[in-house]
Amino acid sequence: MPLLATLGQSGPIYLQIRDRLRHAIGNGEIVAGTRLPSSRALAADLGLSRSTVVAAYDQLIAEGYAQSRPGAGIFACDAGPMTGPMTGPVKEPTIGANPNGAPGSAPAGRSEPPLALSPGLADLTLFPVRSWARTIGRVARSEPETLHHCPDRFGDPLLRLQIARHLLAWRGVRCDAAQVVITGGSGEALERALELTCDAGATVGLEDPGYPPIRRFAQARPWGLRWLGIDENGAVVPRGRPAPRAVVLTPSHQFPLGGAMAQARRAAFLDWARRTGGWLIEDDFDSEFRYAGRPIPALAALEGGDRVIYVGSFSKVFSHGLRLGYMVLPAPLVDPARRAMHREAPRVSVTGQRPLARFMEDGSYQRHLRRVRRVYARRHGLLMRALEAHLAGRAHWRRDNAGMLVAVHLSEGVGDRQIAAAARRAGIGCLPLSDHVAGPGRANGLLLGFCATPDHRIAEAVRALRLALQEAGQPVGGGDSGG
Repeated sequence: MPLLATLGQSGPIYLQIRDRLRHAIGNGEIVAGTRLPSSRALAADLGLSRSTVVAAYDQLIAEGYAQSRPGAGIFACDAGPMTGPMTGPVKEPTIGANPNGAPGSAPAGRSEPPLALSPGLADLTLFPVRSWARTIGRVARSEPETLHHCPDRFGDPLLRLQIARHLLAWRGVRCDAAQVVITGGSGEALERALELTCDAGATVGLEDPGYPPIRRFAQARPWGLRWLGIDENGAVVPRGRPAPRAVVLTPSHQFPLGGAMAQARRAAFLDWARRTGGWLIEDDFDSEFRYAGRPIPALAALEGGDRVIYVGSFSKVFSHGLRLGYMVLPAPLVDPARRAMHREAPRVSVTGQRPLARFMEDGSYQRHLRRVRRVYARRHGLLMRALEAHLAGRAHWRRDNAGMLVAVHLSEGVGDRQIAAAARRAGIGCLPLSDHVAGPGRANGLLLGFCATPDHRIAEAVRALRLALQEAGQPVGGGDSGG
């Protein structure tokens, strides 16, 4: 066939044959219904082995350009005005790039650190790469099947046991491993908890200000929403009818304002759940990071905690890339959760579960947690001192000695969105507090992170933030920070 005269230029021969024939069929050089030469005849004409031509024909048939008719041969199909796959060089992805072209993007092949003071980010340089690699290696050698298969929809049994032990030691939560469900991050756990407790028409109580992703999730469901204001004691207990079927709380460290829920308010929420039959969903997203005193007991650890679904995550403490979280279900919800999860495909990866279980079992996880907490405590102190030196006066903030971010409240005047935009131009990744408000309340402030910002950059970043505030027209004076 003349159209095959240029074979041998580059690439596997059978793919060159496939490409030439596909092009000829697609542009009409070979009319639909035309019988192609037999594989034996074409191989002889081209001086190739017959298996090479058979491979080319098989690929044409698989792609729909030809069909085999038993006893008759192989015939060209009507391919229509089809084109082959796109050709040309493939560009490498830009690592760390912002698709909107915002500051912080990096050229291909090189990642840059996050913007200074970006909230909610862990320091990836603290990840225990070598000990984690050794753990994965041991699991791959001794129990490789656990890296790709988990027969239990609730997750790896050993990981669930280690989580139960960890929660008892660190948060005072008593539970059986059978109550622990592994999820694809805390976000999935929160969503599952709401789906498990709320039918269509139910009312859900959410803190305001609060966590935007769970707000958007609830707004997209057939539920009514009740916004729970935040006062000096934490979220306010809902009053009136209809009573929420479930309430999502951050009692150990309110997101995003900070502060722990007062003991009397915790007792009031537990009493509310008992009286109304409602459920409390405790989002314990960063409770491991308390830098002074003993950890505060979880809501689920208190008397009456049998109405609490406890939600935790490994993203902040260990690795966001693992995408692993968990929830602890009260006993009455275990069987309904199993039935619900057996009706759908799994959402969580299996690969990291057994290695993480072994990492916790041999104490490596606890050692990593203590190390990270020491580093974050130091950076929290540096941020507090920098704020007092450069932003005291019209701005104020809480001194929590906890968490991964600080809410800095600003005076009325210039909006926090405008200030955040000015700060971003100066290389500061703070977020506007007002974006976290959904109900009738108001907020004007900035959320500052410190965990992923190196020690030496914290003070200079706060100085740059002060200049950004002045650029945006926000008055910044001296005096005490308040809080």
